[in-house]
Amino acid sequence: MANTVPDERPGNETGIRRPRVESILAEALQKPLAVLQGGAGFGKTRAAADYLARSEYRTVWYNFTALDNNPSRFWESVSAAFALHHPALAEKMKLLGFPDSPQAFSVFLTDLTENLYTDRQAVVFVFDDLFLVDDIQVRTFLSNLIAARLENSCLLLLARSWPVTGIEAAVPMQLVGADDLCFTDEEAQALFASSNMQVSLEEATAVNQYVSGWPIALSLLKMVMRREGTQAAMDALSVSKPRLFAMFEREIFSQYTRREQTLLILLSGLESFPRGLVQAVSGEKGRDLDQLMGGNLFIRYNASVRRFYFHPLYLEFLREKRHTLDEEYVTITYRRAAEWCRENGHYYDAINYYRKIGSHQEVWDILLLFEASRHTQTEAEFLIEQIKWLPDHFRNKTPMTRILLAVMLTNNLRFEEAAAVLDAVQTELEKTQPGSDMLGECYAARGLIMLGREENNFDVWFQKADDLLPNGSSRWNNKLRLVDLGPGLNLQSARAGELKKSLACFAAGVPPMTRVLHGAGYGLDHLCECEFEFLTGNARKAIEPAYQALYTAQSKSQYDIAGNALFMLLRIYTVLGEYQNIQDTLKHVHEYQKMDAAAGFGIWDITFGWFYSELGETNRVAGWVRNAVQYGHAPVGIERALLVRLRCLIADGHYHEALALLNQFEAVAKSKSAVITQIYVQLSRAVTYHYLRQHTSADTALKAAYKLAGGNGIVMPFIEYGNRTRSLLQRARETGIPGIPSGWLEEVHARASTFAKRHAFLTGRYHQQQNLRQNFGLSKREIHLLENLSQGLTREEISASMEISLNTVKSMTKQVFAKLGAINSADAVRIAMANQII
Repeated sequence: MANTVPDERPGNETGIRRPRVESILAEALQKPLAVLQGGAGFGKTRAAADYLARSEYRTVWYNFTALDNNPSRFWESVSAAFALHHPALAEKMKLLGFPDSPQAFSVFLTDLTENLYTDRQAVVFVFDDLFLVDDIQVRTFLSNLIAARLENSCLLLLARSWPVTGIEAAVPMQLVGADDLCFTDEEAQALFASSNMQVSLEEATAVNQYVSGWPIALSLLKMVMRREGTQAAMDALSVSKPRLFAMFEREIFSQYTRREQTLLILLSGLESFPRGLVQAVSGEKGRDLDQLMGGNLFIRYNASVRRFYFHPLYLEFLREKRHTLDEEYVTITYRRAAEWCRENGHYYDAINYYRKIGSHQEVWDILLLFEASRHTQTEAEFLIEQIKWLPDHFRNKTPMTRILLAVMLTNNLRFEEAAAVLDAVQTELEKTQPGSDMLGECYAARGLIMLGREENNFDVWFQKADDLLPNGSSRWNNKLRLVDLGPGLNLQSARAGELKKSLACFAAGVPPMTRVLHGAGYGLDHLCECEFEFLTGNARKAIEPAYQALYTAQSKSQYDIAGNALFMLLRIYTVLGEYQNIQDTLKHVHEYQKMDAAAGFGIWDITFGWFYSELGETNRVAGWVRNAVQYGHAPVGIERALLVRLRCLIADGHYHEALALLNQFEAVAKSKSAVITQIYVQLSRAVTYHYLRQHTSADTALKAAYKLAGGNGIVMPFIEYGNRTRSLLQRARETGIPGIPSGWLEEVHARASTFAKRHAFLTGRYHQQQNLRQNFGLSKREIHLLENLSQGLTREEISASMEISLNTVKSMTKQVFAKLGAINSADAVRIAMANQII
């Protein structure tokens, strides 16, 4: 990772080193958080850039602009900043998207730390011009980054005011204020001497005190003093914005040609600008930008994001001149900027510029370039906002705008709005464009929305879409995550026989759906068959369709379905008490988790989280699952995440918090009429009240769970809670609960008791294996090395797989041999397998 700070060109130099400020910064950067706080013109950027450029720190520098109040645009730009240092990390960041949920932030943090600490060199993350951003989600991201307290790194914030996020008090930090950044009299004298100006300390003191040590004012005074003398400079400047702007005009702006002045004013409307964008706006190819930008004290170039930035005061000065430009010229500029951004993949900026000139068609064309998949809540809200910005006449003549709007509303659980929008466009198309491709797209959207709401009869709409779209949808493809964090099988009514009807719906609907969606949902019918057998208590019969779902989904890169199949296999083998199959399944999950194509899928963390919550080791559950209260990630598909979170709370004895989460969980389930999810909600509520000894409430919840489950023979939720439901059901058997048959209670209690015994065996076996690992003193990385050796990998292949040097592989292998008492690799693998370490 290169040391990259804003590129301050020779013409921009203040001219001196300031050991006093460097010493303050050196001390501040030893803390997890450092803040340079001061108003405009206090030289925050200059001080930080000068020090970091000379330091041994690796630096990632990001300049905020007002455009970063769009979280998705911010993430696109900050990913570009990381790309200069670590392209692979930047690609993972882009794949993840803005981390607007605890899950996503946890994934980002894991990726970040894994790439930062390869050589132990300290890293400074700089966020400059923080005052320009007040978006709550971007601010929350910064709060989370501060709270993370990353090892061997410092977060450096350049801010006008303080505090910034409200979390700083809980983190060791150092504030470097305006008083620290102001020039001392001696520093002012050294500044003048750097330009070969013979100024006595007395004169320097007078000048410095006149401007109160304000760096920007001193820089301007130096320019005038060099030409006209000290008194003339002091007469020209008083410390006020109008006088500063007058100095900008006289000393800097007037030195440009009229064409260059016009270009600078135009650029001020673009916030920040890459080199290529300046060329596009100016209309001149190969323009020497250094000639225009290099000698200006108030324009800086940040190489980490390859963009120019104006000093905030200079930006304000330029914007006050916007009225001098012809509006047609301004429109042409925005259009050129938008076209350049679109061609170069800066879609958020392109939309911003097109909106400034009211280019509806161009905004819509860019919206169609966004990936057709389930979106985070932030991304979906952004798309909804853009579509609603389009005028009615445009949306009326472009039906796909309303179809996409309905799908995005469904993504964010706004079902009633989605239904109203789609009903209207479908009625219109059936009258005006019967048999058209657009009507087929509408039917496909209807099917997707019904899937999102966990409604049956979605098969009818995909069959209709399949008839009208012989070549498949032009909008949706196999990148859709139709299951995401599950479940797969839907049940909207507790009436007897409805679960079988739902299964039949998937059997009929998945084939035309996969044709319309170019492979999306491949394997979903097998996953639903697996879930059907499992829910109705036939764990052994659920194994075959689970593997069918796994390998069918894998063939079309449907990793959410493959992940849910593995999640089901883990639960199946846990119920059956088959320890080795459990271990094999977890290894399979780990292999998927390492695949670049499957990165960012939350189902892997959910699967491990389920396993660890079963063992009571909730501290090993991924942080976003264990600690999250709200989820921004694809709100229509979060049930399994909420379920694992709930199990963690109950396992840890946080019963009242569990009850609060159950209310949120129930709201999600009821909004979708998701009966299976509601069964888990009511059963978990019964268990929680039972532990709290509120038996009447426990009986009420258990009865509600039975009413939802009994008609369709759903029993496994009651069984796989094991000990937690065994005592609850035992009490119900003894006291009786009107409305729950005693025979059902006897059968389910017996099966839950059997599972509780198997669970005790599995837990004991797991801890025995963990103790063996601990007795040998092997680290996780050493165990990973053993796994690679057991697969026959050479040392060179292990080096590439584990992303460590060959010398590290050799030294680690020797350490493993010593700990195991092995004489060679084969002997080490034999000992490890005999002791169930691998």
